[in-house]
Amino acid sequence: MGVRCDNKQGRPGNTMMFHRIPTKNADLMNQWLLALDIDPNTPVDIIKDYRVCSEHFTEDDYFEKMEFATWTMKRVLKDTSIPSIVKTGQSGSPAAAVSVPLCF
Repeated sequence: MGVRCDNKQGRPGNTMMFHRIPTKNADLMNQWLLALDIDPNTPVDIIKDYRVCSEHFTEDDYFEKMEFATWTMKRVLKDTSIPSIVKTGQSGSPAAAVSVPLCF
């Protein structure tokens, strides 16, 4: 399984979004699995439990949509987005060849 991120769902004051791996689109799912360093033979039932936080996506991976129930704008992950940002211990260090961590 891929590397884990320290971000967790349900923490007080947490404004991050957590995204499921897209299991209904096999090509996109495989791109996510590659980015996350997850074995592509992992059963889909297990993959459905994985989450990736919004810190691993760029601003360009989102669009804004009006939430009419509250009349506020909501950020929504684009259908074509793939997690690409890796948090490293050192600011500014290149993240190439390092997998994106899973967040739960």
